[in-house]
Amino acid sequence: MKAALLTKEKHIEIVDMEYPQCVDNEIIIKVFISGICGSDLSTYRGEHPYKKAPAILGHEAAGIVDQIGKLVTKFKVGDKVCCQSFSACESCYYCQKNMYNLCDNKKILNYKDLNGTFAEYIIGDDKLFFNITDNMNYKEGALVEPLSVALHAIRNTGEISNKNIAILGTGTNGISCLICSKKLGVNAVLCSDISDSKGQRAIDFGCDYFVNVTKEDLQKKAKDFFPKGVDIVFISTSYPEVLNDAISISKKGAKIIISAYLDPDVKLDYNQIVRNELTMKGSALSNPEDLELIINWISEKKIKPLPMITNQFDLKECDKALKLFDKQSEGVGKIIINCIAND
Repeated sequence: MKAALLTKEKHIEIVDMEYPQCVDNEIIIKVFISGICGSDLSTYRGEHPYKKAPAILGHEAAGIVDQIGKLVTKFKVGDKVCCQSFSACESCYYCQKNMYNLCDNKKILNYKDLNGTFAEYIIGDDKLFFNITDNMNYKEGALVEPLSVALHAIRNTGEISNKNIAILGTGTNGISCLICSKKLGVNAVLCSDISDSKGQRAIDFGCDYFVNVTKEDLQKKAKDFFPKGVDIVFISTSYPEVLNDAISISKKGAKIIISAYLDPDVKLDYNQIVRNELTMKGSALSNPEDLELIINWISEKKIKPLPMITNQFDLKECDKALKLFDKQSEGVGKIIINCIAND
């Protein structure tokens, strides 16, 4: 089988690997589509906090079950599936409280002994995968995981209906937050980013106000739209002033949810958090109920996320795809990899 191996910083080679051997509760998936995530890019750049080369990247994928272990009961060969980015142990303190995303012993795709999804086949235990419906295509299946991460971040607010919110950063996570918040009945959404093309994509997905921070002052524009500030801010990007920007546009008593890994040089005005009784909370990964609800929404056409995708490459072009993502080129949104052999 073919796989795209990150051999060193910013260098990917297509390699031949042995077809995996399936035992017990494992299943093997023939990968059709895999999305490129921001964490893949940080690993590609050598900047990820714990994922390093050599590695097969990727954790947003959809395909069909190719083989099942003898203990597997919830899948059969030929099932259409998508994957979560990790599988939980189901026995630690956090798993016992249904906080699987915080599992102490989680197995993470493209980390340590578990390969990622930039390959023709992947193997993992059955907790890693979820059935998708026949009326969903594989591109939609590959978007389930990033959408579930956004949904989990929104659920971390407690309640979002009829709230005014801001989303800083309109990459995949930001747009996913926008899609899910609109589905859950948010009142109005302000998005910010660094290009007009990102703004147009956000507007196409229902953003009410967009601020291009290279041309406009975020705090001033946000005050024009929401004089008292917004109820909730989602941070889906990182730059030195991102936390202080979030604080500056927040209403007193607001919540700030961080779902992006932040750079070490990010600044924070702690006194404003105290003075305005702000709540700042991290949001990590997602849980099974998040993926299951996203699958339901897509299957029933309650959300239509496919326009997130702007570029598609074959597996053999994986290095080219990541180079494009690395450039952060104008007009580039979600990039996906077609993992079926195409010689």
